[in-house]
Amino acid sequence: MTAAPEAALLSLATEARRTARGDPFANPALSAALALSRRLDDGGLTLAKMAEMVAALGRAAFHDRAAGLARKTGLAGAAPADAA
Repeated sequence: MTAAPEAALLSLATEARRTARGDPFANPALSAALALSRRLDDGGLTLAKMAEMVAALGRAAFHDRAAGLARKTGLAGAAPADAA
């Protein structure tokens, strides 16, 4: 997993959903978990790197949510309150 941490997780989830399409018994979350587990087992991923990926994904989600709220409330582009 050499891409940005969150991009690597998102591509893994996208691939799991793509392969599950059309199979009523497939579980994309389980498929993604299995892929991560296999990468841990073969040394291609460490627990520290996985923690970094999850943290980066959380930060990206937080920033996306904040930007969306700013747009909806008309605060997009406004100076932060603590900038004074």
